[in-house]
Amino acid sequence: MHDGPEVKELEHQVRSVARATTARRAAQAARLLKSCRRSLLRLALQGLARCMELDERHFSGSISALSRSALWQDALGVFFDMGKAQLRQDAFSYAAAISACERTSQWELGHGFLRSALHARLADTHCVNAALGGAPWPVALRLFRQMPALRLPPNAPSYNALLAALAAPGLWRLAGHLLAAAAGVADKVTWNCTISVCEKAAQWQRAVKLLEGMEEKTLQLQTITYNAIISACHKGQNWQLALRFFASMHQKQLFRTVISYSSAISSCEKGRQWQLALQLLHVMPFKQVTPNTFSFNAAISACGGSTQLVRAMGLLAAMDKPDVVSYSSVISACECAAEWQLSLHFFQAMRLHTLAPNVVSYSSTISALEGASEWQRGLHLFQSMADERIQGDLISYNATLACLQRGRRWHRALDLYDDMQKHQVCPDAISNSSVLNSLEEQLGPEGEDAYSIRLWLELGLSSRGVPAQILAENVIVGDLARMVGVHGKTQEVFGREVPLIYLIVAGVLAVLWFSGNTGAIRMIVLGFMLYVMYTQYSRSQGQAAAGAGAGGRAPDDNSSGGHVINPGRR
Repeated sequence: MHDGPEVKELEHQVRSVARATTARRAAQAARLLKSCRRSLLRLALQGLARCMELDERHFSGSISALSRSALWQDALGVFFDMGKAQLRQDAFSYAAAISACERTSQWELGHGFLRSALHARLADTHCVNAALGGAPWPVALRLFRQMPALRLPPNAPSYNALLAALAAPGLWRLAGHLLAAAAGVADKVTWNCTISVCEKAAQWQRAVKLLEGMEEKTLQLQTITYNAIISACHKGQNWQLALRFFASMHQKQLFRTVISYSSAISSCEKGRQWQLALQLLHVMPFKQVTPNTFSFNAAISACGGSTQLVRAMGLLAAMDKPDVVSYSSVISACECAAEWQLSLHFFQAMRLHTLAPNVVSYSSTISALEGASEWQRGLHLFQSMADERIQGDLISYNATLACLQRGRRWHRALDLYDDMQKHQVCPDAISNSSVLNSLEEQLGPEGEDAYSIRLWLELGLSSRGVPAQILAENVIVGDLARMVGVHGKTQEVFGREVPLIYLIVAGVLAVLWFSGNTGAIRMIVLGFMLYVMYTQYSRSQGQAAAGAGAGGRAPDDNSSGGHVINPGRR
């Protein structure tokens, strides 16, 4: 054996087992394996194997213990030691080895053990269930569907393992189908797993229906059930219902854990109920629940969203070990309170505490600097983010575009706009508006270059899935009108003089309608607006003609009749 006080103590215990009588030796060996440190468990097995005959139970139990301790390499070492000890690996030892791999994200290796067990005809449902545990959901689903062909019918743990794999991507519809298919074997864990999938997908209505289904089947409701329901309502923007379920836990005599309180505090943030958030945080120790970092972060966000900056900073100071989210939440609070100096202070304080800022920290600080016209600092910060190879998100890009607009750097705004597309960050209406405003301020609202670049931007965005917002709600119609010079100009249609701007709007609507790139309801509304505008124009033309026939003067294009709409930005 190796050196060291712990190893020497283990050697002494092994010798004690060896000196024991045959009748007592097995019991002492079992106690030694159960009590010894997990990192020394394999060493203990090797020592005991030299002084007594061990059976499969000793090895399989040790593999399971090492698996639970995430010591997968030692667990697999014990598995192979069984062969060296001329012991036959059985289904239980294979299942324990597969679990050791799955617990540490070594699912490919675990599936290799499963194939070996299947080849040796030793695999049972427990082995397959262990392999389902940590595999990606497509792999887990494929293996689950193969179980009947392997003559291994799925049981409740099989469904539970597959549902756990579906939680991360939030495949709630598939989870619902699985729950229905498991009608004969589903237990409370199966229902809880399905609710968790709905929680990940923010499908709070579906989660509540599942809770009602559990009550109808008289299944025992647990704290984990309500925690998932509260989180689902919180993610679904229904903070009132989340707090209602939190309150009902007391009525049902369910212990509220730190997850329960933290989710409720996060719900207070959504409803701007910062006083209630602080009250819940304050009462946690009196309920034998210790607040964790997530609890404090949720309370900081609740205070920050309600511009309670002083309280947010106080909570940060009260934390033992604030993390990146803690500082980012306080920086966001500084942004809401228009305190850019404090935003910069806390951003720099993160590095003093050896915390690396993330994209949220950068975005909030850049937004705070832009709001205070400190656009140069904002640009420098965005460059620092790029230097540290932190991929910007839509918020950070929009904040930087706003800085460039303030600094009248329209060339750089165009470059940054192009950079968004290279990094697969889809621009939205805010991005488009910032660049367009930069161009308009620099080139003037009537410059031909401004028109051409603006139209390029607008039409470019229309190909990225937001044509209704850009074409119907922004300025493309006005730009087209100004480029072709249709101010006050008309065209004879069916014997009537119709303003060209109306024809342009109608053409754009027709193109959008037949391209299928926008909603039918939106197009109907816009078409109706066009019809109303044309009706008003026809009525004004009729009144003008009647006035001219009576000797009056028909109004010109700039009169108060207002029959030519302003093609500029609304």
